[in-house]
Amino acid sequence: MNLSRIILLALILYLHILSKGGMCQSTNSQKPDIDPEITAYSSITDGQPGTPGKLEFGFISSIQSDNQCNFQSSLSFTPNGVPLVEKSLFTFTLPTIDVGEGIIDVEKSMNISWQQLWIYTNHNSTAISTLLSAQFPMNKSQSETDWIATFILTKKTNSGVLYLNAYFETQNGIPKRQDEWGLIGGFKLPLNNSFAAIGDIYYQSTDIITLEMSTEINIKDNFSIGPGFFMSFPVNDEKNSIDIGAGFELSYEF
Repeated sequence: MNLSRIILLALILYLHILSKGGMCQSTNSQKPDIDPEITAYSSITDGQPGTPGKLEFGFISSIQSDNQCNFQSSLSFTPNGVPLVEKSLFTFTLPTIDVGEGIIDVEKSMNISWQQLWIYTNHNSTAISTLLSAQFPMNKSQSETDWIATFILTKKTNSGVLYLNAYFETQNGIPKRQDEWGLIGGFKLPLNNSFAAIGDIYYQSTDIITLEMSTEINIKDNFSIGPGFFMSFPVNDEKNSIDIGAGFELSYEF
């Protein structure tokens, strides 16, 4: 059994432990609230709207095994008192900043997205949402806009929240790249009202599997931070080349 299969089996076991309620919860303690929203370094899209009428600032930073650091910030907003969009989340993402060895590069594009919660059933706590994102190039007049469409399914269980994402992404802005699709499955286990563990498996159509583990820490009602790490490896790579990285996400609502 090669290393990539061992890592994959390890994460599947980790997700199984989370889905069964984990091993750290006390039977005598009060059961924590189960909130499907995720603020952590994870590829999962939770499909949840924000607090109506409040602006949310998000910041993500990561470092990969090639010592390149990424910085990304965003602003999100859910309108208040507007029936058609009260379950929406509109996000504007600023250009990503890449910092390497003696190099600072600002990505020449910006991203605007619309996320909509369409269905929520109380009897089985299942929600269905979609996310549509547009990435607009800013440096080349002939470059085309790239689009990402994501289907989001969440389901609350007795111990946490299950997530399934399926996405399709165009690659118009990248020469000689085919359009991409992918699947993400994960689970969030709240250990108490301020701390949760999150794990997911991310498959890309380029035959890359990414395993992610992260935590969510709610410092205040309007301020959360979530550190995490990931391992990515090609499915058919016999050399077992693995890309390892870590990062964190923070969210502040005001």
